[in-house]
Amino acid sequence: MSDVLSIAQSGMQSSAVRLRNSAHNVANIATSEFKNHRTEQVSLSGGGSSASTRVDTQAKEVSFEREAVEQIRAAVQYKASARIVSADEEMRGTLLDAFA
Repeated sequence: MSDVLSIAQSGMQSSAVRLRNSAHNVANIATSEFKNHRTEQVSLSGGGSSASTRVDTQAKEVSFEREAVEQIRAAVQYKASARIVSADEEMRGTLLDAFA
């Protein structure tokens, strides 16, 4: 897999972690003493990103507004990463056409 596709894949995986954590929080909105799951995302030195889940140490009320923003962020990140895959495919097709 090319470096570009690896970077795009890591972005898609990071967005999936963000969406999963947010959905988990919303699903547990009525659970007493629920501890929110948060996404911690870091940039990797070779490009791309990595995301992990951190569970809050104290129970807090789930915020619909915060979770809506998290889900929008996940969708935008996924779409951007998918666009990288599309652009890579377009560039490869153009390159192959040039040599044909």
